[in-house]
Amino acid sequence: MIPNVLASRYASAEMTQIWSARNKIVAERHLWLAVLQAQADLAEKEARYRQLQQLIRAGSSPASIADALNSSVIRDLRTREADIARRQSDVESRYLGNHPSVLSIRSERADIQRQIQEEIQRISSNLGNEVAVARARLETLRGSLTNARGELAGANTAEVR
Repeated sequence: MIPNVLASRYASAEMTQIWSARNKIVAERHLWLAVLQAQADLAEKEARYRQLQQLIRAGSSPASIADALNSSVIRDLRTREADIARRQSDVESRYLGNHPSVLSIRSERADIQRQIQEEIQRISSNLGNEVAVARARLETLRGSLTNARGELAGANTAEVR
């Protein structure tokens, strides 16, 4: 092996140890594990995003979407909507369709339904962003792994000489 004159002259023993071939191998193993974890994370996020998109395309009810997403916000809005629906039924049984109370309760229910749809869209957008971030993280880790493998190959070649 050809000694690294600059490293032996200017680098501390700790720094020389950090950049040793052995530690590069350990670092490469850590990168491999990080890549595997990032792949699993990406697969999970893509699956959740695909599931949500399929539910939206299929016209699933907000209740089934809330269950699939485990969204407490949507569940709370659905609870409020159910309460409004009960009140609406009561008001509509007492008044004609053009009565101000009927119009008000219908408007209130429509507003809750709009809020539910907006929350579903917000969650969908967030999941899409999470997928993009996970994909970028995976690509960054893969690039780091490629660089580490190149450095390790260079270090191994230097040791052989």
